[in-house]
Amino acid sequence: MGNQLFCYIATRCLAEEKGWDFSILNREILANNIHSNKGMYFMDLDCGLDLTKDDFKNTYHEKEDRIYLGNSNHDIEHGCYITGADEKLLELDETTLVYGNLQDESYFGKYREQIKEWMKVKPEYDNYEYSIENLCIINIRGGEYTSNPELFLRRKYWLDAMKVMKAKRADMQFLVVTDDIEAARRILPGVPAVHFDLAGDYTVIKNAHYLILSNSTFAFFPAFTSETVKYVIAPKYWARHNVSDGYWASEQNIYSGFTYMDRKGKLFTAEECRKELEEYKKNSKKYQKIGEKLSFRRFEKVTKADDEVFGTYKHLGGKIGTIIVLKGGTEEVAKDVAMQAAAMNPIAANREDVPAEIVEQELKIGREKAREEGKPEAILDKIAEGRLGKFYKESVLMEQEYHRDAKLTVAQYLDSEVKGMKVTSFKRVNLNED
Repeated sequence: MGNQLFCYIATRCLAEEKGWDFSILNREILANNIHSNKGMYFMDLDCGLDLTKDDFKNTYHEKEDRIYLGNSNHDIEHGCYITGADEKLLELDETTLVYGNLQDESYFGKYREQIKEWMKVKPEYDNYEYSIENLCIINIRGGEYTSNPELFLRRKYWLDAMKVMKAKRADMQFLVVTDDIEAARRILPGVPAVHFDLAGDYTVIKNAHYLILSNSTFAFFPAFTSETVKYVIAPKYWARHNVSDGYWASEQNIYSGFTYMDRKGKLFTAEECRKELEEYKKNSKKYQKIGEKLSFRRFEKVTKADDEVFGTYKHLGGKIGTIIVLKGGTEEVAKDVAMQAAAMNPIAANREDVPAEIVEQELKIGREKAREEGKPEAILDKIAEGRLGKFYKESVLMEQEYHRDAKLTVAQYLDSEVKGMKVTSFKRVNLNED
């Protein structure tokens, strides 16, 4: 619903700027004045003139800039959407049908007071129960985000933001408002989590005094139109907070009044983010290749279960990369083990994952070496089994010496952190290999 609201508000503000009428097509998506559990039934949205596509002389598609990166399946295949404001939108002729993302503040920012009136919540739906001076509302987006590691915000972001809010008020309490109670409890198990209907979630966010937002558009307008909110934290780089080295997905999601937090927990104003991005765009090779689709010599998809985490590490300036799936642990531990995999080049996570042909080849080599050493035929298999054990210690990730403490194996290190923690799978890529 957040994306539809951006289109609605941007279209109405662009018409307001020109003094023109406006029309929202497919207005049933907004469920205007329909008392259902979908759409904006809790507002009286004016959708303008009742027109069809045939009533428009021209069509305009907002500009769309993408960079193709290896951070996710989506960014490989479709590209990462990084678009900023499209200045041509302000120069359109009347009777133009507009398509686009339409989320840049320049399209609507100066009409904030009017937007508050346009999006006024009906009194019977306005929830002030959680509008408490020392209560911070955390909006965690779950659902399809949980299966996209580039999107689903890490636990560290939420903990760092909560620490900032605690510094503002020592008596600060927290409540999660979410579309996915189960995901919220996994991320912040000690924080109460609630999910109401659309009106309930929207108005609890709107009437909050302090907000920690996800990288979802749903929470933008309740925060933007709030009369109570004092401080808002949002993820820096927005939809690519987890993986960006400086680009925004997208640039349109930098908003005045929000404070943005990076992966280290450092805070930035919107203006600081804009200035930093401009410098990045001047120097980044990524922006020099906007729209250039990459081809990949090798590609594998890595998945995880709900009780697993990813860990990644790049070695030798990115020439070697690893990703591991860790069961029962944290992202910090997973990254440490990914570092081990990058440096020590194991062939499998566990000995049962070693291909049967490799095991047979190692046993054959062990028997042949023992025979060359003059060992009796009767004990060749036993010697070969012993040498296979040594091979496992060198080549199987869980059995290798832990790179920070040679007295421990990786398995022993993981067990010392959390009992039963283990690597379930990993991938290692070397750019110098075919």
